[in-house]
Amino acid sequence: MKHKEGSKKPSYNCQVAVDEKEQIIVAADVVNEENDLHQMEPMTQNVKNTLGYKPTIVLADAGYFSYDNIKFLLNEEIDAYIPDNFYDLYQEEDRSKDNWEFL
Repeated sequence: MKHKEGSKKPSYNCQVAVDEKEQIIVAADVVNEENDLHQMEPMTQNVKNTLGYKPTIVLADAGYFSYDNIKFLLNEEIDAYIPDNFYDLYQEEDRSKDNWEFL
């Protein structure tokens, strides 16, 4: 995988989904992609396979944010809470709550 400093090293990216109430791992996977952008659909399917039903809410970090992932979750009727990954692009004075756009 390519790392932040630009070098390529043998490595992996672990994916884990946990139950909201009990914090029990209900799905896990190991992939060799350096970011999480393409893991939302497979992990959602993995949760469906494990539990027998799809999740109703997804909470994920900014690494999962993409408009394709948001569209997928909307089509699946899954509530998503994923911060956009453009926060650092805003200047300090633009960070007031009046300048945020929510999907």
